[in-house]
Amino acid sequence: MKLKNIIIFVLILFIAVGAVYWKSKNAPDDASTDSVNSLEGEKLLAADKVENAEKIILENPESNQQVTIIKNGDGNWILPDHYGLNADFNKLERLIRSLNEGTVLRLITKNQKRIDRLEFIKNKVQLISADSKYNWSIDLGKTDEKGNYYVKLNETTDVYLAKMRFNLDTTIDNWADKKLIKFKAEDVAEIQIEFPDNAAKFILSRKNNSDSFTASDLKEQESVKNNEVTQFLNGIINMRYSKVMKSDDALAVAAKTYLRKFNVKLFSGDEYSFSIGRTPALPIVDDKKDTDTTNENKENIEPEEPKMSEPGPVFIFVKNSNSKDSINEIMNKAAFTFGDNIFNSLPASRDKFIEIKNEEAKNELQQPVSPNANLQLMPEIKNQK
Repeated sequence: MKLKNIIIFVLILFIAVGAVYWKSKNAPDDASTDSVNSLEGEKLLAADKVENAEKIILENPESNQQVTIIKNGDGNWILPDHYGLNADFNKLERLIRSLNEGTVLRLITKNQKRIDRLEFIKNKVQLISADSKYNWSIDLGKTDEKGNYYVKLNETTDVYLAKMRFNLDTTIDNWADKKLIKFKAEDVAEIQIEFPDNAAKFILSRKNNSDSFTASDLKEQESVKNNEVTQFLNGIINMRYSKVMKSDDALAVAAKTYLRKFNVKLFSGDEYSFSIGRTPALPIVDDKKDTDTTNENKENIEPEEPKMSEPGPVFIFVKNSNSKDSINEIMNKAAFTFGDNIFNSLPASRDKFIEIKNEEAKNELQQPVSPNANLQLMPEIKNQK
């Protein structure tokens, strides 16, 4: 009986010691009870901080990356250090939501030696307002075994444990809205297309957005295939760029050698001009190769056909007649590449949009399309090896 009591006593003592150890490990090592509970249970980011923010800065000191996002005069969030492109609002919204939903669990420490072990060298987010009382910041350290973050708030040295879902991206181009065109199909009143083998523009138009498109030069037995027009418009509206570079980049300049052009006029009066080109395949000249065109007997020989480079990227250059549209300023600074399918699917003639009612009329009206419609001139470049 005495042995049983001793065993029970030891077990109780063991549990009590364990509880004390756990409490001492997880409680702040240098704070009073009042300060422990000062932020416990509160949200990391209050709504008024978001509402008053005019600039957001995302930093990763470890990789020396920074993304600055500002609200411009129109209320749009843009990337001033990345050609003034619009920020991806959905991505920004997800970031703010993750901070707004994050919760402070408890105060961990104010001790600098312990703070130094929590790896506050990775990520930081700042919200800056015109009135400094709404400024807010969070520094993120490492996570605990449950995935909760050690954080410092508003430039203080106090370290808290916070429960949050968070993944900070500090690659600036990942924050850009890849969709450059903002109008919708129902906004379009007229489309003007230039075809390679025809000097005259092919014009599709309608009086209001509930009407079908018609063409100004329709012949008898012809009608417009409005499903093809809609598909063409949606391809323009939904295109997203792949890469961005300076407007004077050699690849972008070369793509202007041969351009396919079309205009889109909106009911608002704005008119967008689109020029689509591709950096051409180029003959590669090797400086190290013997260029002598005679053999050892001094007889003329046929020179070898030059090797060709692969065709380069597709570029789209856009301009709006409305000088207030930011796309004009962006295009002065930057050039954008797009998927090959956009260039390859460009209509080679008006036949793409025209339906002919019977076969006899079809044979009479259809015009042959040059097989070279999308071929480009190929200026010579030197091998850079």
